[in-house]
Amino acid sequence: MNNYIAFRTSLIYIQAILVCILLCITGCQSGSERSGYQQVTSEISRISKKDLKKYKAVFLIPFYGCTGCISTAENYLIVNYDEGNKKNILFIITGHDSLKSAKLRLGEKAASNPDVYIDTDKVIDWNYLKQYPKLLLLQNGQVISEKEASADTPDIYKDLDKIANL
Repeated sequence: MNNYIAFRTSLIYIQAILVCILLCITGCQSGSERSGYQQVTSEISRISKKDLKKYKAVFLIPFYGCTGCISTAENYLIVNYDEGNKKNILFIITGHDSLKSAKLRLGEKAASNPDVYIDTDKVIDWNYLKQYPKLLLLQNGQVISEKEASADTPDIYKDLDKIANL
């Protein structure tokens, strides 16, 4: 009987230790993710000089990468995002060598939209952005999650429409 009690007690200790380790690992990952999002948030706010609290999302569109994905993202901005009706998304266009280059590609209307920031200094970290446009969801001006716009995420433009019409 004493061996059984000792065995059960040690099993409970092992389970408690495993739960503590799991909580520690999970807590560390979400903390580092949160820290990364805070860094991205402050960088976007700094370079764009925009108050991110007035937006529900940031859509980062690179110049280089998956050409189909980038063209679709740019086309969404040009065709669907009307500044008069939709004001919840900040578009950051990055990777162009000059403002003129961006205006030629996007058109004057899209490039001069107050909800569009053109990062000609290429401040956005390419390792973070990779080759796909990226949707960053905001809450109270802070990035809370992200989603790449690729062939694997065709619903991202439905998400953008919902956000834009909030």
